[in-house]
Amino acid sequence: MTECPGFDVVLARLMERRGLDVCTLAEQAHVPAAGLRALLEGAVPGHAELRQLAPALGMHVADLIAIAWADVPEDLTPLDHLAGWTLHKLAADTARLQPGQVRELREQVRLMPQEPRPKLTPPPWASRKPGRSPAGVLLRLFANRNLEPTAGYAIWAVSGRVLSGTTPAGHAFKGRELTSEELADYISVLDISAADMSIVTGVDLPAPASSQLPGTTETARLIWDVRRLTADQVNHVRQTAQSYRQQPDRGQASRPTGADSAS
Repeated sequence: MTECPGFDVVLARLMERRGLDVCTLAEQAHVPAAGLRALLEGAVPGHAELRQLAPALGMHVADLIAIAWADVPEDLTPLDHLAGWTLHKLAADTARLQPGQVRELREQVRLMPQEPRPKLTPPPWASRKPGRSPAGVLLRLFANRNLEPTAGYAIWAVSGRVLSGTTPAGHAFKGRELTSEELADYISVLDISAADMSIVTGVDLPAPASSQLPGTTETARLIWDVRRLTADQVNHVRQTAQSYRQQPDRGQASRPTGADSAS
């Protein structure tokens, strides 16, 4: 099975893509230049360093921690794993909308109150550790977004690639290599660029398909935004999205009927 590049390689390539040298990134991230050089030479990053580096690189902290193959702290994990069972439906609802409509939803999510974490039994997938493959890192990034249980359906709703809900997990744990085209569709639910994902996975990814619906990019951002909401709050967002779809003057895009069955 193909392994992802080490964190030292990923960090160096992310820096190169952003035009950052050691001194500039160290200053922006408020980390010692010597410590940054050590990471580029293969030192294992700690949570404190990753929390400082992520904003300077324009990345989510939880994602950089996942990419470094470290355990994501509880304060950065999704709030309510039960909400994950309906995210594919939210993706299907919002991918049909215009970008401005999804941005309105995102603003509503930003204003929603932060509820306490429900006292739930940990989900069965919480203890699973995927291998250091492209599919494995994707699964870690999906977990950051509460997409673990139904990631395949969410990808289907956004990209049109027909998948079962657990297909991505199957790739990660059964060792089947993903093609670059499959990976490109899989990242349609992540608010991470194809260029960055090429760096993270070591796979050359094609540009996003021109057939993607207007709301695709904003939908990926919305999926990130709702990771700290409860299941009830996510259902409220879904209801609002559905009300937008019932307003023809907003100019919604149509969706092939196959994707509807993923809802």
